[in-house]
Amino acid sequence: MSLLEMFIHGEGGSQLRTLVAQQPFLEDEPCLIWDVGLMNTSVALMQLVWPMTMSFSFPESLLVDCQFSQLQNYVRLAQEWCTDWNLSSRKFVLAYSYLNTM
Repeated sequence: MSLLEMFIHGEGGSQLRTLVAQQPFLEDEPCLIWDVGLMNTSVALMQLVWPMTMSFSFPESLLVDCQFSQLQNYVRLAQEWCTDWNLSSRKFVLAYSYLNTM
């Protein structure tokens, strides 16, 4: 199972369903749901995973699922170009992952 699948099966899936349920396209005709709905669902998922958002749920799910080496790689990659977003949260999960890998 990939990290994204683990995220969707856990807390990320709950958040994704909540975001999609708030979208107005669900009242449209059924043919539009596949066209517009798939795009809106993909955008909502990308917003949950993307590091430059207020959501920190993807790294949190890595921490909860004990994916410490993947979390360290995530933080290492994000801190090179994502300097201002969730800086304290990234430092905390990085320190926690270091404590659990030694």
